[in-house]
Amino acid sequence: MRIVPKKEQSPSAIQPKLRDHLFQTSHDVAELAHTQDPRAAFKDAEKLLFERMTEWHALARKMRAKHADASAHIHPQLAAAAWNQVINLAVRASSPSAAWRLYCKMKRNHIRPTARTYAGYFAALTSMVRDKRINMQESRSWLEHLPKLYQGLDQLQRDAAMRHDAVDEIAGRREFTAPFKRHTAHAACKDPQAIVSAYSSYISLLFALDNPEEGLAVFNAVCPDPYPGNAYTQSSECLPRTMFATAPFYSATLRDIGMSKMRLETKHAVVRDLWSRWQYDIMRASRMPSKRPVVLDAIAVKTLLWTLQLGRPEEAAREVSAMLGTYVGVPFTPAPGIIQYTVPTDWTPLHFTNASLLVDALSFYTQVGMPQCVVDCYTYAEKTKDASGAVQPSTIRDAVVLAERAHAALRKEIGR
Repeated sequence: MRIVPKKEQSPSAIQPKLRDHLFQTSHDVAELAHTQDPRAAFKDAEKLLFERMTEWHALARKMRAKHADASAHIHPQLAAAAWNQVINLAVRASSPSAAWRLYCKMKRNHIRPTARTYAGYFAALTSMVRDKRINMQESRSWLEHLPKLYQGLDQLQRDAAMRHDAVDEIAGRREFTAPFKRHTAHAACKDPQAIVSAYSSYISLLFALDNPEEGLAVFNAVCPDPYPGNAYTQSSECLPRTMFATAPFYSATLRDIGMSKMRLETKHAVVRDLWSRWQYDIMRASRMPSKRPVVLDAIAVKTLLWTLQLGRPEEAAREVSAMLGTYVGVPFTPAPGIIQYTVPTDWTPLHFTNASLLVDALSFYTQVGMPQCVVDCYTYAEKTKDASGAVQPSTIRDAVVLAERAHAALRKEIGR
């Protein structure tokens, strides 16, 4: 009886085994991170990662031995997610040397650090600094590694900018088909969104380290002032400003400013500047039918309220009215220093879903002596509570007290 040899598997058929091995490694590392404290999880995860990478390389060698052309199908880049998780655990375990060693070893294993590598590292370190679990001034090794990590992120951003420029060139050439252009654009724009997140995490870290000047310098480098005659110019080696000029990026920076220890006058000026830029960007986006403007989140709006109180009452009232008209939809009655602002009908306002946001708005108008606006905000929140599920002012003691004072002040003025 003639024995028929088993059909040899092609490289493309064996490749899923390698890919599944890396995916399973990432899943198992994530499980360790959720079930143990950071120090124990880091030790176990690092050991598991090295064991699994050894297994993966053994599988890859077998594949190369069977197929001469297998090298094109073998690359450990899919292991980046698992390496990123272990690096984050090293940061949360307060081990700068281990985190840096893993970062360097990752590259030696031919795994390119991704935007998620930097975003996760910076975000984890920011959390540790704000929770006072790491004192960066006492451990100089953290500060020594930061510039090198930022250089890696910056190079990643420059490479993405080059790919973006190449996509623009392809889009303008007629010989390429529309499906190919869409595929190329998708491939190029997948990475930049993660890069934006990494820059946002780095800015947050600089603010957490009480270095707001450098944080704002990074913000201005990637999202410069859009107005004519501004001092900031976008480098040709950077990704387009429109990728950074988004509601999440602005919101994150405003939250960082709100938590920072900047001088009040400086904080006030910076917030006014960012508010002005955001107004420019949402007006620009509103003129693009295919792009719907996205509002800032509630914490960003609260930061604006806190800081704009430092200005002159008339100017601050106009800005806060514009902000609340845009994000909350309050139809303000005409009053000195107030301009009527129209609200786009297709926007979803916040509707005072945050109770403290309502109280902040009422407190602001109380301080600037404009009781008409207090009554407008309070009445609007009451009217919209059923349809939008917003807070009920009648259940908030502070809001009720402020509204009663405003009504009393108005009655007193009318009595005169």
